[in-house]
Amino acid sequence: MNAHQQNATVAVITRTCNRPQLLERACGSVMAQSRRDFLWVLVNNGGDPIPVEAAAARAAAAGLAVQVHHIAAMGIEAASNHGIRHSVSTHVAIHDDDDCWEPEFLERTVGYLSDRSRLAGVATASTQVMERLDADGITILSRAPYQPWVRAIHLVDMAQRNLFPPIALLFRRDAWEQVGGFDEELPVLGDWDFNLKVLRHHDIGFIAEALANYHIRPGITDSADTNGNTITAGLDRFHETDPIIRNRLLRQDLDQGRIGLGWLVALGRQHQAMWTVLRGLMKNTKDTKP
Repeated sequence: MNAHQQNATVAVITRTCNRPQLLERACGSVMAQSRRDFLWVLVNNGGDPIPVEAAAARAAAAGLAVQVHHIAAMGIEAASNHGIRHSVSTHVAIHDDDDCWEPEFLERTVGYLSDRSRLAGVATASTQVMERLDADGITILSRAPYQPWVRAIHLVDMAQRNLFPPIALLFRRDAWEQVGGFDEELPVLGDWDFNLKVLRHHDIGFIAEALANYHIRPGITDSADTNGNTITAGLDRFHETDPIIRNRLLRQDLDQGRIGLGWLVALGRQHQAMWTVLRGLMKNTKDTKP
């Protein structure tokens, strides 16, 4: 199924592979948006086409413009780039198949950027949703603010860690073009790498209202389970990829004899390590008090 919308305000990119229960929820999230001038781009990343076509048909029946791309299995960032390249829009949002939005997400974020042309994008606060997935459906275990200390998007803070999940960001297409898209060689943390590159040139705004929901299934730790999260089932890849990104940026600075983003992410790593030690000392002091 292909429905092309040449002048969409937003291209909503959903990467999916054999997760029909989660995709059904994502479809409901997209269909529930109060702002409708967007194109939903479904990128079936090497999975069964039947549930993807069913979700597309459901959205199209509700009046949405939909594109479907069935591609050979590729990395998640390559799938994102594929969907963006094959769509036309002013803005882009990555709506992973296991996350969801509040109905006002697109209305609020597009409206925020409409009179802030200097910004490359806007992120919103988000809710961390712990859940369990089984044959009977999806069971919500808990909800809590995700990184509630974030009140603005500072490059110096992003140099330490990612400040928001992909579901919480709307960005301008020309910013994606300027930084060369998402790095397709990264198995994880491609969103953090992208955010760092964008912030090197531009600012990202922030809406301090939880308009996005970041879903985590902590019980799935097997990387072979397609229903897992990369942050839980693929934790080893996070530990491997973090130094790759930081070292690459630092080497670029060293090669060019400059103090730049590489030094900033290196110092961010040191700052993280320092606070880990301090928190441990504070906890030990508290535990040993008479």
